[in-house]
This record gives sequence, C-alpha cells and structure tokens, in this order.
Amino acid sequence: MGLTNPYDPSFDYGPADYDVRHRFVGSLIWQIPFAKNTTGVTKALLDGWSGTGIFNARTGTPFTIYDGSNANLASPRLVANGPLRVNVTDTGNANFFNFINLTGQPVGAFGNAVCGGCSDFGPYPANMTRRTQFRGPGIWNLDAGVSRNIRLSERYSLQLRAELFNALNHANLYIAPGTQDVISGFVGAVKGVTPNGNIERRNVQLAAKFIF
Repeated sequence: MGLTNPYDPSFDYGPADYDVRHRFVGSLIWQIPFAKNTTGVTKALLDGWSGTGIFNARTGTPFTIYDGSNANLASPRLVANGPLRVNVTDTGNANFFNFINLTGQPVGAFGNAVCGGCSDFGPYPANMTRRTQFRGPGIWNLDAGVSRNIRLSERYSLQLRAELFNALNHANLYIAPGTQDVISGFVGAVKGVTPNGNIERRNVQLAAKFIF
C-alpha cells in the first residue's frame, strides 16, 4: 500500500493492520493426583486420567474507515464531523451487528477540482481520520482435552483422547469485510465468522494411541 501523501509520510502514521496490543495465552495440564495410591475398582476407574486446556484472549486489530464516494482508483479516509465511538447495536440479524454508527457522517466530503472532483489525489484535508485509527472487537477461545492412559502390561499401554477445539462453542465478533466505507452507513460486525470465512464452532476429535 502506497502513501496517501508522498510528500508527508507522517500523514499515514498508525499501527500496522495486524497489530495486537495485548494478548494472553494460558495452558494447563492436570492429572488426578490421588488415584495412583488407590486400589481395586477406584483405581480402575480413576487412575490414568488427565485434563488439558489452552485459553487465549487478545485485543482487536486496527482498521480504517474510508470514503469512496468520489474515488475512482483509491479511496481516501473518512473526514469525520465528530468523534466516532464503538456502540454495538442489533440490526435485526442475530449474527450481524452495527459496530460503529456512521449516520450523519459526511459522504464525499473531499474532492479535488483538478481531477473533476475526484478524491484519488491530494492534498487531503488535515482533519481526515487516521490510518488504522479504529480497532475491532477482541476475541477469546478455549481448547480443552481429556485423556486416559490404560496400562496393558509393564511395556504396553493404550491412551484414549478426546480433544475439543472451541470447547465452549463461543462465537467472537469480527469486523465484516466491505463495511468500512461511510457509504455503508455503519461499520458492521459479524458473529462467529472470521474475515476469511471460517465459521467458529465446537469441533471434537477422538483418538487412540498405542504406546510401547
């Protein structure tokens, strides 16, 4: 992506599109501690079990709001007439939300008379919103697993595993592609569908491993 104003690189100053300011990742492994010292039926039922989990959470990535109403090749950024704030509201669609309301924001606020009113070329107004000025919603996820080691002999054992990806079946919010233009009326956010089209849902995987 080129500079909006090649004579003023600072005009495009801002965080990278993939910038994540805060991220937390925690993992755990838990084995039933008291089962090793049991005998009989209790040992047969409880010994060898373990649980695992990976939890991750991060803040949202930046995005830019454009105004492509007068653009032919490259859309400039929105020239806002006031502060824009995140205010998630319902749109009547259970999985689609209004993330930033753009109602009342100017459409086609900038045009260069040199090219017949197009907005592809500057100089651009100083009050144009910054590149990647806004941030999308944060996301979190929990993967979990449970396994049991069954000793068959001194040398051989069998491990049974159940792994749950997105164990809580949690759906995050993501900025909807194609809604970052003031012409859309609002920046949309879709629930449970990543920008590359993957659907967030719980996936269960079963496995058996023979250890020798």
